[in-house]
Amino acid sequence: MLESKGSLSFSLLVVDRNKGFLPPGEITKRESFLREEIGFSQENIEKLKERFSSLYSVELIKSKVSFLEEHGFSNPNKMIQSLPSILDLSFKNIEAKISFLEEHGFSNPNKMIELFPSILSFGFENINDKISGLKKRGFSNPNKMIESLPTILGYSFKNIDAKISGLKELEFSNPNKMIESFPAILCLGFKNIDTKISGLKKLGFSNPNKMIESFPSILGYSFENIDAKIELLSKINKIYNLNINPISIIESNLSILGVKFEKLIVIIRVLSDYQPKQIDIQRKITTLSQINIESLLISYSQRKTDSTIDDLTREARKVKKQKISKEDKRKLIKDFFDKNPESYKIYRDYLKGYPEKSVN
Repeated sequence: MLESKGSLSFSLLVVDRNKGFLPPGEITKRESFLREEIGFSQENIEKLKERFSSLYSVELIKSKVSFLEEHGFSNPNKMIQSLPSILDLSFKNIEAKISFLEEHGFSNPNKMIELFPSILSFGFENINDKISGLKKRGFSNPNKMIESLPTILGYSFKNIDAKISGLKELEFSNPNKMIESFPAILCLGFKNIDTKISGLKKLGFSNPNKMIESFPSILGYSFENIDAKIELLSKINKIYNLNINPISIIESNLSILGVKFEKLIVIIRVLSDYQPKQIDIQRKITTLSQINIESLLISYSQRKTDSTIDDLTREARKVKKQKISKEDKRKLIKDFFDKNPESYKIYRDYLKGYPEKSVN
């Protein structure tokens, strides 16, 4: 065995593919940096060592992180955790991929890459084939689909074709439209979709298929979320004696499932101040849930004695068109409620759902 005096045996040294033999302790240093600075788990470090026993030098990792930051990526560490092989890519390669995506009409390549770093490992031909293949299958805007769900680039056409066929078998009339509206359907198993259909029926919805087809993103909501929204509307109905049907409200305005609980509470408090006719209350809730919350509160702050809910709605839409910054809107809202403590509960509930951002 080749051995030098006072040193470790030759067999214990590790070879770096770029630097030759590494000094004792270098691997430990690299492991520590990956763990403490980049956020790797020990399990992921061991997996990385199986592919590249000497790991990566601290200098190389730091230079790649700096490069990614300089090119507008918000979380290089997370990208490297997700795709360690990004450390093997040259700066020129990454820049070329960003340029390619821009040239092919993608509005935010950085966001796409952050959501799905594996894009950097795809060839240009692979991306072009996916775009043209989606067009051939009747999708009107493949770019928008891919930008919304970059992982679609990793799905085989066999997988996509199976999802389209499966949705047809489940009696959905326009699977393509559903997938374009909510590309994440491609990530869902048919068992998951069947469970959502049967679960919606049990909750009292009369036509789950129609609901899902008109609002496919409902497939992304948990039953816990849907149950909580029904419960909230039921409580509001009881407290304010509104004579509304939570199931009916949701069926007539499916997007209300995505409305924050606090926004709904604010809307009901505002409605109770205006005391609208009960016969019209369901339509009012639906209309107000679709209006920007800050614009709604500014309109509320400017109301006149004889103002109606319809006046409130019209004025809120005018406020939105004025393109006031969110910061200025929040200041106007705060000033009003500071001067009108009798309505402060509305502001309190607004802050619960839309808290002020802390400034460090």
